[in-house]
Amino acid sequence: MRGKIQVGYLVSYDYELLKNAIPPIYDSADSIFLAIDKDRLTWNGNLFYIDDSFFMVKRI
Repeated sequence: MRGKIQVGYLVSYDYELLKNAIPPIYDSADSIFLAIDKDRLTWNGNLFYIDDSFFMVKRI
């Protein structure tokens, strides 16, 4: 029996890089989690913006 593979990403100002990071693990992961600070603050306390279009699902 194989354990579940769960992958998590901390999302910040460089969120566009997830478009390259997620596809290689998509078929191997059982779940992928995106953690986003509720106030959209980085570790340093800087505010960041995520465009709403980032969350739109693209069907292939």
